[in-house]
Formats: sequence, C-alpha cells, structure tokens
Amino acid sequence: MIDEIIEIQDMPVKVSCELHIPDNGRIILVDWGINGRLHTLQVANHNIFRLDKNCQVVWQVTRNEHGKLDWDAMHRHAHEKGFDGCREPFGDFVLKYPDGRTNIDPQTGSPPESAIWELGCIVCVRSFSSQSYELDIETGVAANVTPGRQRRW
Repeated sequence: MIDEIIEIQDMPVKVSCELHIPDNGRIILVDWGINGRLHTLQVANHNIFRLDKNCQVVWQVTRNEHGKLDWDAMHRHAHEKGFDGCREPFGDFVLKYPDGRTNIDPQTGSPPESAIWELGCIVCVRSFSSQSYELDIETGVAANVTPGRQRRW
C-alpha cells in the first residue's frame, strides 16, 4: 500500500511505489528517508525491494551500470561538497507491454504509484537524474540502459 510504513533491515521505510506480481508478492520502491531522517547511502541508492506475500525481503536491488555511471567519482564529488556520498535513488516503475504500450499517464507524464505486472512486461525504473534501467524481477538486477555515457564529473 502506498505510504505504508514497514520494517526492512531493522529500519522503518515508507513505500512510495509498488508493483504487484503474480506470486502475491510485490516490488516496492521506498522513499529517501522517514521522519526527517535520510536512509543510509546503501538504502538510498538501492531503494527497491521485492517482498514475498508475507512481507519478507526476497531481494534488494543491485545495479549494473554497464560503464555509464562512475560511482567512485560521484561519491568523491559529493564528499567535496560536504555530503556523505552521492544519493541517486530510483523514482518510479514504468511498465512496457509487449504491444508497445506503457503505463505512463498521458495527462501527467508519470506512471501510477501502484501497478500490476503482467507476463511479458519489461519493468523500467528511472533514477532521479533520469538514468533508465531495466529491472529483472526475478534477480533484482537493474541494468542501466540509458543511451550514451554520462559526464565524467
């Protein structure tokens, strides 16, 4: 449920988007933090979790950047600015259906906060800096599919 507060890794998190999957589980995207406190860099940059029907974590997303983002350089740049590191969370789920449709609302340009995965859908996730990823719902690997290469910081 959107805005639901649940415990993951012994910390409360707030669900901001969810994707219902056929095994009665769901894949959730959690907010940056809760009650005015930011999550750790690990949770902030890996803020997608697959939960089983009992709300137990099956996986936490991992990233495969395919050479498109240099996390070491991004963290150095953030440290130089006085931050604890670079925060690049995922922002939403976009479903691409086999017939070419997506779940993006033409009125808002955004996908819904809650969606249902269908067989053959490609799950795309977008980060806050507009990086595009395809998410494997079985393994939890988000592969960066953004065209081109990002700046070198």
